[in-house]
Amino acid sequence: MRGHLNDREHHNPPEIRNDILKLHDLAMDVVNHGMKGRAPALFDLATEIEDQLSDLSEALENIQEAIDKLTDLQPESLRWGD
Repeated sequence: MRGHLNDREHHNPPEIRNDILKLHDLAMDVVNHGMKGRAPALFDLATEIEDQLSDLSEALENIQEAIDKLTDLQPESLRWGD
């Protein structure tokens, strides 16, 4: 996840944020402005983002499983508001 969500150097936003903004720009050009020549870049970037999100989803599922195991250990006496 660090590779996709790190702030790189100097506290910049994660690269995936920039990629999504770029995808939006490409989509606007292709869909709203009819710039069909930008369609290949649009679909290439969409596929790259899709792959990144799949990797992130898998990593988050692994983290969720580990946290679920931990919270399952909480004794009833320490549960609040149940």
